[in-house]
Amino acid sequence: TKAAQPNHIEANLLKGFECLKTQTELAVVSLYAVCVSWPYMRYARGGGSENGGLINILDTVELHRSLAPFCQKFADDPDALLDPTTPDSDLTIDGQPFMNSLVVAKIRKRAAELPRLKDVIRAVFSGGVTGWSIFTEEFEEGGPIDKLTEQEKENINISSTNDCNEGMFLFILHLITHSCSGLLGYTRKQKQNSPSGTIGLFAARAMYRRNDTEDFISAHANNRDLTLYAIREARKRDASGSNKEFREERAKQLIARATENRARRDKHLQEEAERRAKLLAAPVVTETATLSTLTLKQLNEQMRIHWRIHKDTVLTAIPNKSVLKRKSDMLSAVKGAVERYLTRYD
Repeated sequence: TKAAQPNHIEANLLKGFECLKTQTELAVVSLYAVCVSWPYMRYARGGGSENGGLINILDTVELHRSLAPFCQKFADDPDALLDPTTPDSDLTIDGQPFMNSLVVAKIRKRAAELPRLKDVIRAVFSGGVTGWSIFTEEFEEGGPIDKLTEQEKENINISSTNDCNEGMFLFILHLITHSCSGLLGYTRKQKQNSPSGTIGLFAARAMYRRNDTEDFISAHANNRDLTLYAIREARKRDASGSNKEFREERAKQLIARATENRARRDKHLQEEAERRAKLLAAPVVTETATLSTLTLKQLNEQMRIHWRIHKDTVLTAIPNKSVLKRKSDMLSAVKGAVERYLTRYD
């Protein structure tokens, strides 16, 4: 957060990570990921094909038939996952090395600390058996895919991913209508590698990639005159200043946003300092009789003195101070804080 402290969601998440039961669940989900989920996506994106690239899902019958039995194996014998002598090739659905071997090594190292780890492995991989059995019905022997000839599979050719329906900008839809697979990953990668890149740069790169421009240049435009012409045209565009204007405008927006955030943070810190100074200047009421005569507003101020200034552990542990909105509750909380205050400073 702007105050360099965890917000409520982050704080709860950190507390969850300290819970051993939560750590057990995360460990097993991670095991399932490195053994099943990640290898499956690697295969779907061409890791199981000879030349890489997207594959025809109709050619993945063998893999899909092996998924449920693979999960059943570890549901029956969780020790095989935790045994360091088990070959890595037996622990992934495609027989290839772990995409992150450190995950498995760390979980094995901490297996004794994680409660009911083997039971959770059984539950998760049993769920995998159920899910894959439903998902892969079409791949069963005698099923619709099994009845197709090799030529029919080639003619139908269903892509192993759904990239062609995702991740496109509208202008790319207009510019590139003949091919769309992979744009989701390409868009994400470009934003990572060139976060300040312009839309024009992205469009140019996308068209260069989609239109096989490099092959066209090699075949039809690889002479010196055309190369010099292309260089001159590129320099003219660079000299036009359009990209410079874009970057300057973007820089102004980023500076304005940073300035606004800094001002907001400074204002918050100033207000917090003023509130703290006010609490420090206020006297601590320790007489029970006097406390009983205070208004709810005055009691709230005393509560904040013990909470904010003297760091009373009981008050600090109350996540939502609105539970003290009634005067009787507030008075009881302040009296308890006063007793602890006197005990601590006597």
